[in-house]
Amino acid sequence: ISIPYLNLQNKAHEVVMLSEAFDFAGNEYKEDRSRFPADLRLVMALAQFLPASDYIAAQRVRTWAVSVSKKVFEEVDILVTPTVPQLPKEVEEDWLPEGVMDVNEALSSQKFHPLANFWGIPAMTVPIGTLEDVPMGLQIMAKHWGEELLFKVGGLLEDATDPLPLPTRFYVPYANA
Repeated sequence: ISIPYLNLQNKAHEVVMLSEAFDFAGNEYKEDRSRFPADLRLVMALAQFLPASDYIAAQRVRTWAVSVSKKVFEEVDILVTPTVPQLPKEVEEDWLPEGVMDVNEALSSQKFHPLANFWGIPAMTVPIGTLEDVPMGLQIMAKHWGEELLFKVGGLLEDATDPLPLPTRFYVPYANA
């Protein structure tokens, strides 16, 4: 199937998420930026300059996008996409204390998963294996109120795949926060 104007929907989703994140935590950010990790400081710095007109335009796109989702689910019962459409970059040791924020990398890794949030539909990610020792997953989306089918399909996929091995190296960025 084809999802019309996927990039437009993703951009509108970004505007909504940035605006709502700043609305939620903006006062705290203004009072003490140091309480936020470097990547979130960047997000909040961007969010504070979004005009209300961008948020309103993004909500108009969202209204249209929900109608798109209804048309998509007239054609299919379940929509399946990669959870992330690319392999991640190798983590550099010097990134660990503060993290790294590559906005282009972050946004390109979010090609499909904003749809469920933006459309307001149920979704889940199911691990399906590894590629180059990196865990891979499928995102499964169902129409509004389609959770029962979503869980059935997710269970079938989970049963059909071997459990993923525990990673040998990982870092929890906010463990000391």
